[in-house]
Amino acid sequence: MSAMHKHIAPEDMALSPLDLAERKAGIKLADIHEDFDPQSPDQFALCLMSWHWRIFSGRLYQITTKGDDAPDDEPEIAVPFRPNTAQRMLLANLHERNTILKARQMGFSTLIEIMALDHALFNRDQEVVVIAQNRDAATKLYRKKVCFAYDRLPEAIRAMIPTTERSQTQMVFANGSSIEVSTSARGGTPHFLHISEMGKIAATNPAKTTEITTGSLQGVPRSGFIFIESTAEGQSGAFYDNAMRAQRKAQSKEPLTQSDYRFHFFAWWMMPEYRLSPDQTKRVRISAKEHEYFDTVEGLMDCEIDLGQRAWYISKRDNDFTTTPDLMWREYPSTPDECWQASNEGKYYAKALAIARREGRIGRLPLLRHVPCNTFWDLGASDSTAIWVHQRVGLEDRFVRYYEASGEGYLAFTAWLDSLNVLWGSHYLPHDADQKRQKQQADANDFALISPVMILREMKPSWDFKIVPRIQNLQHGIDQTRLSMQGCYWDAEGCKEGLMRLENYSREWNTRLQCWHDHPKHDDASHGSDAFRQFSTGYIAPIPHNRNPRAKGTPARRATGMTA
Repeated sequence: MSAMHKHIAPEDMALSPLDLAERKAGIKLADIHEDFDPQSPDQFALCLMSWHWRIFSGRLYQITTKGDDAPDDEPEIAVPFRPNTAQRMLLANLHERNTILKARQMGFSTLIEIMALDHALFNRDQEVVVIAQNRDAATKLYRKKVCFAYDRLPEAIRAMIPTTERSQTQMVFANGSSIEVSTSARGGTPHFLHISEMGKIAATNPAKTTEITTGSLQGVPRSGFIFIESTAEGQSGAFYDNAMRAQRKAQSKEPLTQSDYRFHFFAWWMMPEYRLSPDQTKRVRISAKEHEYFDTVEGLMDCEIDLGQRAWYISKRDNDFTTTPDLMWREYPSTPDECWQASNEGKYYAKALAIARREGRIGRLPLLRHVPCNTFWDLGASDSTAIWVHQRVGLEDRFVRYYEASGEGYLAFTAWLDSLNVLWGSHYLPHDADQKRQKQQADANDFALISPVMILREMKPSWDFKIVPRIQNLQHGIDQTRLSMQGCYWDAEGCKEGLMRLENYSREWNTRLQCWHDHPKHDDASHGSDAFRQFSTGYIAPIPHNRNPRAKGTPARRATGMTA
């Protein structure tokens, strides 16, 4: 490195720093590739001017082979960092704003932390910020990736770019740049921002997500870099919204601005390592239905999933996710849409709906005009009102429509129901529909007591409104709802929003204890889920008609000539 500081000859005074470095190295910067082996300090100095060489060569940064979840007392083994297949795909399609929806164990956190450290080291006065979902995750990212990589840099580089400050969460370098790992949003103007596992942050701490969205993300200049990466955590929250916007933009094929997020999706089948050997593949039974699933994925994603990959997937699912096969969608998704079907341990109904999907009970259902429709309501005073439309067809409980709106009077909901133009059975209302409230009359001094069901009966006197009694134990009602779902069918299009509500109905997260409460979280998913619970706790299916008019137990009459 000392060669960079030698006296510059007069004939070299007019040369740019790059031209001078190339003359000293005897090679052009454009000729340096990831496998280039510098043979002199001058060539090494030129290599350091190549971002591609620094990231891809494996000669600068080292990472640990120790897993993120391994015990702290397990020895760490340093290996050169060279991007794997999926990481190279990301690097080839970088944008200023990047949203990364991914399968597990693909190494994106490692890659982005190496890029973050590289950005701070080789750019002056840059602020690099990494936000993780909790303190433990932040500590591991900082110690195992940032500190580990910096401490194993070539000594000449650490001497050239030493740290001036170093704590358990931050490094400040002599070039004026810094890198900090945190668990929450912060002020300042980060030039490089990495939000790790934003899906988990949104699921467990929506308030923190709001801070990140309105704080850190807004502080990044348009020329700065943002990386938001996560596995999926249900069809709601800031990460879901961000990913869906980015995906729609990608599907539109429109050019991206600096403010748009580029959508990156990385499925399990993109990793060459995720396959079994031919001998192991022979031991895995793959059904015709499972082959049909892989064939469908190939058509949707324009990819090829060979027999070894298919065997790996089935083996992984059956061995690691035996009791929670729906989690395979989240941890090892095959398509972007599949990610959002996954549940987590806090979701009440996601597993029941996952089983319904596998059994084909969520699909296209006709709205039968000759079959009476029942409705199940959740009444919102200051928030949303939700309605499920149900038909009993044979032994099947079919849900064919869902409607939800906020700030509307009862007239809007009855008008929507009228627009369906169907036969009506009964309309099931929650227990609080019978609670009377004061209502001002024409005379300003005159008040009357009136309840929601009284209003509805006055509006629709021919409709049959039933009040579902209040359940004493909410958890019992949730358990009863899960049980009733075993015989339910849903129209995927007509109930799209309602299904999303059911899938995202979850327990409240205890941020202090970092565990789930035993009561539901009141959010957008509550209204549709409460309305559906009126079905499981209030609806009694009609007794099938007995086609044999002879009463049970009546002895058969003896045949006679006349009956013959």
